[in-house]
Order: sequence, then structure tokens, then C-alpha cells
Amino acid sequence: MASFLKSLEYTSHALRSYVLPSHIRTYAELSKHKGVLDGPLVVFDMVNTQIDNVMGRYLYHIVKDFHTQGYTPHYMANYRFLATVRKKRYKVKLLDMPFSTISSLKEIDRHFIYITDKLIHEQPALAERVIRISYKKRRPENPSEIPLPFFVHPEISTQEEFPPQVDGSQPRNTRIFFGGNTRVSSYGDSSVNQVYKVMNRVHVLETVKSFLPAEQQQMIRESFQKLPNIIFACVETQHFKIPFAHWLETITQADFFLACPGTKMPLCHNLVEALSCGSIPIIQYHKYLTPELIDGENCLTFHDEDTLRQAIQQAVEMPETEVLKMRAAALRYYEDNLTEGQFAKRLLDTPSKQVTLLLNAYRAPIL
Repeated sequence: MASFLKSLEYTSHALRSYVLPSHIRTYAELSKHKGVLDGPLVVFDMVNTQIDNVMGRYLYHIVKDFHTQGYTPHYMANYRFLATVRKKRYKVKLLDMPFSTISSLKEIDRHFIYITDKLIHEQPALAERVIRISYKKRRPENPSEIPLPFFVHPEISTQEEFPPQVDGSQPRNTRIFFGGNTRVSSYGDSSVNQVYKVMNRVHVLETVKSFLPAEQQQMIRESFQKLPNIIFACVETQHFKIPFAHWLETITQADFFLACPGTKMPLCHNLVEALSCGSIPIIQYHKYLTPELIDGENCLTFHDEDTLRQAIQQAVEMPETEVLKMRAAALRYYEDNLTEGQFAKRLLDTPSKQVTLLLNAYRAPIL
């Protein structure tokens, strides 16, 4: 009965887009949009609504990455893809970039990159490369399968100050910083440990707080100008949320960033933001990045309470010369792998002309 009701709910949700006036209007407008046709082209032919997951955040990042590489996105006029553009918080940001809409690949008379979540039996004649999106929760099994990386949050990447201009040689006020939500109801969930074998966010923070002397810690619960000159500074969102506009400049004031996991999975966008600021991650889930972060080179790793305490002690006692060396390596990792356009470049540089993009690889446990 439960599965029947769930199926009924899904069907109802799928059909309502065809009767909602706002969806109909959006499709009617966008399906006729003709934009710039100069330069290299990338065609998005999406039919599965899973591409809209997380409010369209991952779709936005993929399109933005290709746009950064000089490609003009062309969207196939599939009804549900276009109809919901203005209803998804980050999908609507696609409208800020030049684009064109087509109803058939026959409208294109030159080579293009073809990205689709459809099952295709024959590669389109003018497609230089086919990138097929898979929503399966699994890790890559061969070189032609590429996992989607985690990106900087769209609210950060769309700021004029992004990417941050980091002076890697300047001393920083705080040795270790954490900022984020720590509600037990969301971040004390045991499933992240049961499924991925990593300590949840609440567990990590409790361990650090109980290990460091009280005089070396400061819990910040109100607006501030700069992080304090202290070993560990912690800003918990439920008490005070650092505005997006000041988030990067705050991270840039810390040598190390305590990279706690998300709610029900290891990866969290603030890890990527820390790397962009040259704040060295103290992390348990380094293997979930592609390529992996390397302990002692661009991060400090741990796997339980004891090794977490050891990593914290190592960060506290680390000489400034070693901190600067690791900071440079963290910045280099970000620039080489996570700056806008680098992921699209990786897809384009893959030797195989048919690539599978695993959108949910980060949700598959690494055992």
C-alpha cells in the first residue's frame, strides 16, 4: 500500500507540470529562445527530472563549467526540463548565461558536445563527444566513467569576489576554524557512520571541543569583523550565520578548516570553499574527492577519535613554514581540479568519445 501511494504521489507530481499555468508559460517562452550560435556548442538533452535534484545545483555547475570553457549551451526543448527552470533555485541561474533552445539536433550544422540522460543507441553524426549522465549511486568502474565532483556553493561562486584573491604568505589569526550548522537532529544522524563509516559532524565537533583546553577555544555567537587570535574558532549556524558575502573572507583567516561531513553523506561544499581559500582541511573523507586529497601534503586526515585528536595536535604544533607549504598545496589542488571549467576540461580530455558522468557517485560508500 505504501509503495502504491508513493507511486501515485510521484505520478501526480509528474503530471502537474503539464497543467500549471506558470510552467506552461515558461516552456512557451523558453522553447522559442534563440541565442548566440558562435563558438563551440554543447547540447543538453535532458528528460529525467533527477537532473533537478538539489534545486538544480549540480546541473547549474555542469553548464557553468562548459560556459567557462567557451561553450554556448543549447537546450533541447523537452517540456519538463524547460517548464521548471524558474521553479528551481539554482536552475533559474541558467538564464543568466547566453543560451539557445532547439527542438531537433538537425538544427545544428556543425560539431558539438552532446550531454544527455537518455538511452542512446547511436551517436549523433555531428557529436564530437557524447556524455551520458547516469543517476546510479556507484563509483567509476573504468576510465570512461567520471564522477561529478562537489563544487563551491552557487551562492558563493556567483559573487564578484569569487574566486578569492589569496596571499598565501600572510599569517592568519586562527589556527583551526569550523563554520556550519551543528543541529543534532540533522548533523547527529548515525546513518553517515553506518553507511560511510565516518564520524558525523556532531561527533567530530564534540571530540575536538573536549580535547582542546577551554582557553584555546572560542564559540562565536554574534556578528564579528575578524576571527579571533585563537587555536579553535567555531561558528554554529543555528546561533549565528555568517553571511554568504563574508564567508570566504572568514575562512581565509584560518590556517586549517575542520571539514565535517554533511547530513547523510560525507561531502559538503564548505570543504571546496576552504580549499579555494587555502585553508587546509582536517578531514576523514579525503578519498571521496577525485583525485584524493593527500595526508600531510594538502590535508590532515583521521579515521576515529584518537586519530582526530592526533590531527588536531599536529595542526596546533605545526611550524609556520610547514603551514605555508601545505597552504600552497591546498590552493594548488583547488586550482588544478576544482576551479570553474576544470571539470568540463577533464570531460573533454577523456580519451573515450563516449563518457559516462556519474552524478551520484559521491553518494556511494567507499569501503
